[in-house]
Amino acid sequence: MKPILWITLLACWLLLPAFARSAQAGLICSNTTWRKADSPILLTEGVAVCATATLTIEPGVVVRIGPGLALQIDGTLIARGTAVEPITFTSNVGPPAKGDWGYLLFTNTSTDAG
Repeated sequence: MKPILWITLLACWLLLPAFARSAQAGLICSNTTWRKADSPILLTEGVAVCATATLTIEPGVVVRIGPGLALQIDGTLIARGTAVEPITFTSNVGPPAKGDWGYLLFTNTSTDAG
């Protein structure tokens, strides 16, 4: 096998976990942090944070949400970006346009900001 093919295969193998770990779908029922190092976070299905869980989103994280999908908060969401490192919720469709993704829903069981 040619060296360039080996290098390409090795690079794909090493990078695959980095891309795969950023995909999110389904329920988050234990405390979870979406880290800047794993950004962008891709919602491949709707995501719901259980009433007993906290989702923390670090400054600088980009959350890319697929068409028609939503992030539902039944528990706690801690998302404190900064002027230098904002947290961005955007479409996973390029170029992003208004209405590409669903919504953020805070239910009656979600924790109020304090």
